[in-house]
Amino acid sequence: MGTSRDKDEEELDKLYPKGTREREILDYSRSSNPDETVPPMLLAAFRVLMGVTAVMAIVSIIAFASH
Repeated sequence: MGTSRDKDEEELDKLYPKGTREREILDYSRSSNPDETVPPMLLAAFRVLMGVTAVMAIVSIIAFASH
């Protein structure tokens, strides 16, 4: 007896034979593809933006408290 995953694969093979574009898209969306990671440059830009936001918040609190 096959596992539930094997049965799912058999059903997928019937609906979307391997090699078809639909199956490639389905397999890609079901996998944890390393190409789906966040680009390092985008991650660095986000960190810089969060750092600037934190500094601005601290400066705003100090300015508000000093008046």
